[in-house]
Amino acid sequence: MFRTFKPSSLRTKIVVAGVVLMCVIAALAMLLYVSASQYEYHLERNTVAHRVLSGFQSISDHAYRKLNAMGQIGSQGAVDDVNARVENERQLWSALSTTRQFLADEFEIDADPSHHTKVERLDEIEDIVEKIIAGGAAIRDAVRNSDGPRVQSELTNLRSQAIAGKFNRLIDEAIVEERAVVESTRAAATRLSAFINSALPAAILLTLAVGLIAMVTISRSLTRSFSDLRIAADAYTSGNLEHRSEALRDPEFAQLGEAFNRMAEELGARRQEAEHSQVFLEGQVQQRTQELAKTLEKLETVDATRRRFLAEISHELRTPLTLIQGEAEMVLRGQDKEVSSYKEALVRVREQTVHTAHLVKDLLLVARAEEGNLRIEKSNLDVAELLNEVCIDFRSAASKRNLEIICAPTCGNHCVDADRNRLRQVFAILLDNAIRYSDERENVLIETFIDEGVLGVTIANRGVGLSEAEASQVFDRFYRSDRAAHRSDGSGLGLPVAKAIVEAHAGQIRLQTRDDRVVAEVRLPMLESTNGSR
Repeated sequence: MFRTFKPSSLRTKIVVAGVVLMCVIAALAMLLYVSASQYEYHLERNTVAHRVLSGFQSISDHAYRKLNAMGQIGSQGAVDDVNARVENERQLWSALSTTRQFLADEFEIDADPSHHTKVERLDEIEDIVEKIIAGGAAIRDAVRNSDGPRVQSELTNLRSQAIAGKFNRLIDEAIVEERAVVESTRAAATRLSAFINSALPAAILLTLAVGLIAMVTISRSLTRSFSDLRIAADAYTSGNLEHRSEALRDPEFAQLGEAFNRMAEELGARRQEAEHSQVFLEGQVQQRTQELAKTLEKLETVDATRRRFLAEISHELRTPLTLIQGEAEMVLRGQDKEVSSYKEALVRVREQTVHTAHLVKDLLLVARAEEGNLRIEKSNLDVAELLNEVCIDFRSAASKRNLEIICAPTCGNHCVDADRNRLRQVFAILLDNAIRYSDERENVLIETFIDEGVLGVTIANRGVGLSEAEASQVFDRFYRSDRAAHRSDGSGLGLPVAKAIVEAHAGQIRLQTRDDRVVAEVRLPMLESTNGSR
């Protein structure tokens, strides 16, 4: 049955070859994985068994050293070096503790019931070690008291079968047992290593053989089909549109051959479509021309804006410069004047110079903001704390006009990522405007709110009203309504500066009239960690 099975399509051939190759690889990988896991297990057991064996050997060495030291004390009649004795006992107890830990590690790897026997044997060894140490203490005491018979009695007791003999037997049993474990695990690891070393080349050869068979089978099918399609493509390239591809064996390439045939039939129709495409392209060119005209119009608008900006600068700078020139000419004209006259003139010149400097600074800030070059140094900022500071700064100005500033931020987290100095400038501008244009004996109310990750600040005052037309123009450079101009003088750059700073913080600012109050509202994005605050 398997000999007569022939995949009918290239896709079937690829799928069959892929499935067979994957099965072979998966089986070999599983075999190697299991073998490697067993090898690692035996290697780990061998390592731990080596440690246990070394531990028992260390116990034996230190215990024999202890017994030999006791013998030398008894024969010489003198107490040994205290530091050496203490170090020997410390190492003996350390060897016992380490060996017990190694036995626990061995049990974690292989829960063999014989582990309890090993632990019991170690307990017996530890009891004997305690007796050896106690006997050593008794011998030293007898030597100090020059009690020779007692020294010999204690030495005889330590060398008896009940202590030294039992200790030797237990240590020998433990060492022999651990050596057997070491040898068995080493042999098992060696066998698995040999198996892996022999199985890996066989696995690679088998995988290569399966892949080579699949590659040859698929390559033959592809070569035959591509050859027929190449002949058809060459014919169409040379202009022979009468050529037709023969029926190909693989269904995928047969469909491609039919597509080639349909392509030859439709080339004539495509020529007509090319003519229609030319007409379409002409339309596209006309459309692009119109778009370029609109772009040119936008550029002209930008240029007009630039010209208007330069005109506004010239207009605003003309007044202070004229005043400065007038003051200078008045002082220089005529005879020498008193020093006070010169000082008064210099004071007025300085005032106009400061005013001009602030004006230029504000103009540069707005221009940089429009170009996206406004420098912002952000940090974690508590807006409620900043508002309180600004209110304190303007408390004196408000009291001169019999106004009261009520700063009432709502409860919650008011932290934003912002430039403290820039944001302080925004609130100072808004609060200064509120005080300037408020009626006397009124309140300036400052409140905050949180709305879906946005922190809002409102500054409301009652005084000079604001129409919808004026509200849409208050953020234009040098704009001042007639009612505001009568109430207070100013450059008309405060609100544009505030808007530029707020927008540089990805925020929004607006002025509107609510219930006969003018409300300035600033909205700033809050820090992500505080977006959920309410």
